[in-house]
Amino acid sequence: MFLGKGKDQCKHTSPSANKLQAREKAACDGHHTMRPVNVSYATIRRASVLLATKNYLQQSTFFRRLIENAVGGCSMNILIADDKPHMRCLIRAIVQAHGWDVCAEAEDGRQAITRAKQYKPDAIVLDFAMPELNGVEAARQISEALPTVPIFLFTFYDCPAVEEEARGAGIQKVISKSDVLTLVSSIEQAFANPAAA
Repeated sequence: MFLGKGKDQCKHTSPSANKLQAREKAACDGHHTMRPVNVSYATIRRASVLLATKNYLQQSTFFRRLIENAVGGCSMNILIADDKPHMRCLIRAIVQAHGWDVCAEAEDGRQAITRAKQYKPDAIVLDFAMPELNGVEAARQISEALPTVPIFLFTFYDCPAVEEEARGAGIQKVISKSDVLTLVSSIEQAFANPAAA
């Protein structure tokens, strides 16, 4: 029903419309505006998965370093374990020439385990024949403590039997010391394919 004509005409509003306007006004009072949100269950589930993934990536040294290097961030930290000083010096020179850092060195298997837990490196290079514990036994304990850190066995004993034992201990790859230049490319490949680490 309309009362009057022309510019001054007024619309007749029903009681239900008045109630709706009152509720909208009450919702808009104060500092915040309440708006209806229609979010599907699938959207909420996707958001929760993304949040969990983000939290994991922030806590994971392996993935954090991977992302930082991909965007030109800080260099990777490598732990070197070898009982021969000249071999540790050689590995250090190769690693540093590639722009990476050596966070620590170890002279035997037990020391390698201790320093891996202490420094939490991004990658570990272990010799096979070391005092106290050999590289495979050291890798077994390190991989239990740091499961996301790739471990490389750098040795002259690169026979199939050693490679099989190394895989069972969580070692990423066995690299022959006679082919020392493949060390860097093997580490790069592990970080380029984290699913294989």
